Amino acid sequence: MLKLTGMLFAYEPKSEYMDYFERTLYNHIAATQDQSGAIGGSTYFMPLHPGAQKGYDSTHNTCCHGTGLENHVKYQDAIYYLRRDDGKSAYINLYIPSVLDVDGGGSLLIDGDFLANSGKAVVKITRDGFDELRLRVPSWHGHDGGGGAFAVNLNGKSAKYPVESGYAVVKPDGGFKAGDIIEAAFDFKFRLEPEKDVPEICSLCYGPLVMTALDEGEKYIALDEGFEGRLEKTGGLNGLEFTLDGRKFVPNYYADTGKYHAYFRRV
Repeated sequence: MLKLTGMLFAYEPKSEYMDYFERTLYNHIAATQDQSGAIGGSTYFMPLHPGAQKGYDSTHNTCCHGTGLENHVKYQDAIYYLRRDDGKSAYINLYIPSVLDVDGGGSLLIDGDFLANSGKAVVKITRDGFDELRLRVPSWHGHDGGGGAFAVNLNGKSAKYPVESGYAVVKPDGGFKAGDIIEAAFDFKFRLEPEKDVPEICSLCYGPLVMTALDEGEKYIALDEGFEGRLEKTGGLNGLEFTLDGRKFVPNYYADTGKYHAYFRRV
């Protein structure tokens, strides 16, 4: 599906495709890998029932396990796309620390872990050559019940940039120069996303991340109105661990060995 998403984006560069790519990459692909280092395997199915637990396998050679092995060397596939013209315009789709070096053109790097405490991605221009950059405005900033402002600063100065097909178009006069710095700030908030066929069953999201509760119970955990005010950040797991009513909540890719809940009942 991510291969198809990338192809569709190449034909029609819309942020909706990369919203899907981002959600799938963090919540499914990254969550399928055994992080203990003991096996080095991947999941065959992603269990999502209350009290689920992932299993990892490295002894069978099914098609899914073959694809599962390939996934974890391809995180860079959709971070950047160059426009079809002269390579002087680039899309920044995923805010993953990385380097884009265009042969005979510009060069930049993304710094900062935007998922962690900073909530910020920093784009540093390391070589002249780009006329414009298009930064994806995530859908979870208001479009699907999220909220908060997506702010962009260029060299320490804030400004409003036009948004086209879900991308903030940053195009300074004379193009980008080596040493220019763009800061994209994100406002992370919790939200519940209901299932389409059973709306009282919801997933708990934090920015692009699906959060799971570490709990061995086999019944749905109830989330009442106002639960957001009781969520407390612990400071663990790069700032992505929270507690609520004595339970730990972590992104799905951190729920790698114990039992967890990925869906909740809204009351």
